[in-house]
Amino acid sequence: MIVALGPRRGGGGYLFATVAISVVIGTAYSLPPIRLKRFAVWASACILVVRGVVVNLGLFLYFAAAQQSPGIPPIIWALTGFVVVFSVAIAIFKDIPDIEGDRQYNIRTFTVRLGQRTVFNLARGLLTLAYRRYDASGSLAANRQPSRASHGPWSGPRQLLVAESAGYLAPRPPADGSGFPIAAFTRSSGGSFSWNT
Repeated sequence: MIVALGPRRGGGGYLFATVAISVVIGTAYSLPPIRLKRFAVWASACILVVRGVVVNLGLFLYFAAAQQSPGIPPIIWALTGFVVVFSVAIAIFKDIPDIEGDRQYNIRTFTVRLGQRTVFNLARGLLTLAYRRYDASGSLAANRQPSRASHGPWSGPRQLLVAESAGYLAPRPPADGSGFPIAAFTRSSGGSFSWNT
């Protein structure tokens, strides 16, 4: 796939670089001998770098180059900051239902180290912080460039309402780590935050 994209194709090589960097980091994350997913901090770093920075900025620069639009506007920096924090929450949320398997294979995730309840509350706090920051910085950036704004005046408050309500309505992990409702957890925490509001 990387060869098919080729560094000389349109977009100044941004699409090629985005895919190539994502593949290299994804390989280091998943495959032996490196397999960074074994280490909580490195696993989180891989996810936030690819989802938060590489994909957002790389794809924006690709389309901007195709339209000959210079620079990265403030709204894109606001979005990137939001997705970086969101990606950290995803990185630690995703390990909560996997605690037994991670213990069995000695994968020292934050959930294994700190417990499901602590990690759940930490991730919920990060998501709430991300939505609050996005509400403020996204609105400021949109006011500076209204033609580029992709949301109306109620988008920020709507996002914050979704974040607050989903966090408090999501099922809590039991204190002993047993019987965690995986399907309900995924539906209430992951699904709610993927709405395009």
